[in-house]
Amino acid sequence: MANVYTVYLSSTLKDLEAERDAVEEVLKGKYLVKQSYDASEDSLIESCRKDVANCQLYIGILGLRYGYIPSTDWNKDKLSITEIEYNCAVDAKVPCFMFMKSEDAIFSTMTDSHTKEHPEELIAKFRLRIGSGVEKRSTTFKNIENLKTQVLRALMDFEATRPREPALFQSRHVHARTLRPDIVVGCVRGTDDACVNAIRNLGDPRFGVVELSPNDPSYLATFDTALRGARVGCLLVTQASLIRLVEADKGEKVAAALKMLDDRTLRPEQRSAFLVLDGVAFADVPVSWSIGKAVELPAGSVANNTGQALDTLFSGVRAATTLDFSNIVIGLPYVVIALNRDEAVRMNAASGEVFNDFSDSMRQVRFKQYSDIGSVLSKDAGWPANCYGPRRDDWRPLGHTGPTVQELLESVVERINQSKPGSREQKLLRGAKLQLQRYTFDEFIDDRFGSRGNLITVRENGCLVLVDDLALLKPALRTSADELTGGSRAAILSISPLDPEIQPIGTLLDETSRLRVGTLIDRFRGAQDPRCELALHSRERIERWLRFVLPELIASTQDLEGQPELVANVETLFS
Repeated sequence: MANVYTVYLSSTLKDLEAERDAVEEVLKGKYLVKQSYDASEDSLIESCRKDVANCQLYIGILGLRYGYIPSTDWNKDKLSITEIEYNCAVDAKVPCFMFMKSEDAIFSTMTDSHTKEHPEELIAKFRLRIGSGVEKRSTTFKNIENLKTQVLRALMDFEATRPREPALFQSRHVHARTLRPDIVVGCVRGTDDACVNAIRNLGDPRFGVVELSPNDPSYLATFDTALRGARVGCLLVTQASLIRLVEADKGEKVAAALKMLDDRTLRPEQRSAFLVLDGVAFADVPVSWSIGKAVELPAGSVANNTGQALDTLFSGVRAATTLDFSNIVIGLPYVVIALNRDEAVRMNAASGEVFNDFSDSMRQVRFKQYSDIGSVLSKDAGWPANCYGPRRDDWRPLGHTGPTVQELLESVVERINQSKPGSREQKLLRGAKLQLQRYTFDEFIDDRFGSRGNLITVRENGCLVLVDDLALLKPALRTSADELTGGSRAAILSISPLDPEIQPIGTLLDETSRLRVGTLIDRFRGAQDPRCELALHSRERIERWLRFVLPELIASTQDLEGQPELVANVETLFS
């Protein structure tokens, strides 16, 4: 299980602000950062020294300013805050990585020799101390990109030496589903091998890479395996791979992959589908690829100028999406089995024809069930057209004036993410945040390039399935729903458009129940599985069930030791 380490970041402030920001960007989301103290905070100097000793890693940046020297009795050697912090780290045996800015890259106005703040010999002596002899702990950088690359390499060296088991002082752990890396890049196997090797050799922890073959019939399944652990997915297109991708199938697999990435995006501002065009103009790619946001790079950048190319890509992605890159985030896959608007309108106008696809013995039963429900729901002026939308996630399970199922889910996840430290949710998630990962039911129905396998995998690993009762009365959807809801790892909630007083739960458990799909009835009635709830029709009860089940679902699929005191009180769930 991965650890979350605390890093102390030290430097003079006025002259190295951009460098500090760059290092913080590299650390963000994967390390907890403690900052060196402002020069005016004399009262916090002792706290500063304690903070350094309690960190697991020290990163220092040096320019040509020595920095503030506290005039306290204990500072008899007249050392600057920066050197005091460094000494504390050395004394506490905290691993230190020091980065010295090249003298020829520093503006003269940002030096002690110009400002006369201190004799220039002080900073020269400190730089010499850490740059040579027994205490040689530093590397030199010329610009921001160079600094970030060196910090990334230092972090790799640091993590490679750490024990697998958490140290006593570490209290936070990363779940197996934590979204790391931030960005996964899909490359064409055999054509972009130089790019693959360059990304892997750089070892930038923000990036992962997956090799994809345009001849692979399970292209989407291969890509999605890597995507499940990342915040954002990108497809790299070089001049050579463009030719191969288009010749293979006119670019259909790439278009399908971008569509899959776009389907994972809940809202437009949370874009997660990107094309990385290395020497390729956006105007030269197939029109079907336009669903992805393009980040354009000079030809050969990824293979030959990898660090700068990845920095440009990272900045481009961050600027184009509001996804959270700052917190430890756990992916929560979910799928909605519901009608879309077109299907709902056709069912309502079909006069029973749509039910002809059921077997002879069930045709009249299903048609009557639908007719009975329709006679009640028709009193809602917005049903069915306004209760459904183009996407299955647009379904409004509580009527046309209520929220969509996606909005319901997002509101619950937001409340979980904002729950107080020490709450049941935060104990189960161990301080991490949830990020929804939408899988569409159409991926299962259509099964393009291995898309059905994606949903089978997330179901077996533990996901959330939200079921529209009425969708189970459409024969084609019922068949797929029966397959997808099998097994016991997923948390499944069916939502009924009817109040329980109109259709008691007992009628939903008999031999002709429309809910007799997959393992729903057995899990609900036989196993009394709290992760399977049938026919809820109350926003409060739906939200309460989700808030109870989702953290436990995540915790129980991380190979963590059970915490029975957090999940045993299920009988109070709907009290």
